[in-house]
Amino acid sequence: MKNKEKFQEFMSGLAEIFDKKLTDTLSSVYWKALAPFDDNECVQMFERIISTCKFFPKPAEMIELMEVSPEDNQALAWQEVMEVLRAYHPQLKITSGKPEIEDAVRALGGWDYLSLLDFDELKWTEKRFKEHYEVAVDKVGQVLLPDINEKVAALIEAPKEKISLEQAQDEALEFFKEIYGGLIPRSKRKQVEREIDAWIKIRMTGKKQSEFKQIMNGMK
Repeated sequence: MKNKEKFQEFMSGLAEIFDKKLTDTLSSVYWKALAPFDDNECVQMFERIISTCKFFPKPAEMIELMEVSPEDNQALAWQEVMEVLRAYHPQLKITSGKPEIEDAVRALGGWDYLSLLDFDELKWTEKRFKEHYEVAVDKVGQVLLPDINEKVAALIEAPKEKISLEQAQDEALEFFKEIYGGLIPRSKRKQVEREIDAWIKIRMTGKKQSEFKQIMNGMK
């Protein structure tokens, strides 16, 4: 979350609703926990807490409220397919622009083929699309993951000035968010967490590139 004013507004509201004392330290912990998420995601999460929660949620519980299930991801991806098809013309070659959706569409026969199906046929095709989409999401994640170690290693090739834990956390969150975006499937999250931990350890100690893999192996 980037909008600190909006964050503080919601946190103050929750503190009053749940009769919770909100200290600066506690607020800072929640702010750090929500740093990797978009403002819109966080606003929706806060609104969900207000309407459904009976107790003040812990940071992990807030994050769980924002995590989208594979089924929800599949449904959202199918909605994007339908939006493309509404504007589709063979000569314009409109696409979703997302590799995992494009892979799933190709597995079904391509955009030209889907554009010829009627409403009932598309309803039957939706289930097959979701199956192909889940495979495509995992494939995209597998392509990105081996590459991450090289990028991290390149950035820490030489020892750097040691930085604080807070600076290392901020740096890691920004870097991994940029690298992974929204492409990492649930099955890869533990590896992402390990890589973030490895990044933080290295940046706080100024270790060399050769020690990155050693640290990673020690965290398995």
